[in-house]
Amino acid sequence: TNEYIYFSYPASNGFLSSIIDGNGFDVTSSFTLYTVNVTSSGQDTEWTESYNIYRTTAVTTVSGQTFKFNF
Repeated sequence: TNEYIYFSYPASNGFLSSIIDGNGFDVTSSFTLYTVNVTSSGQDTEWTESYNIYRTTAVTTVSGQTFKFNF
């Protein structure tokens, strides 16, 4: 309870078209999109990968909910 829900994936997959909750409601507007870059350091091959992170805009008390993330 009183936590954020996060969903993250490589940004190369594009943006989500919708987020549907377990009751079938479109709750996309309840999430905020952040894009972050992860960069290796001190490796034989350096790399950077961008990730899209969707986080609930507000903390939630939802537990045991299933979400469907659509591209």
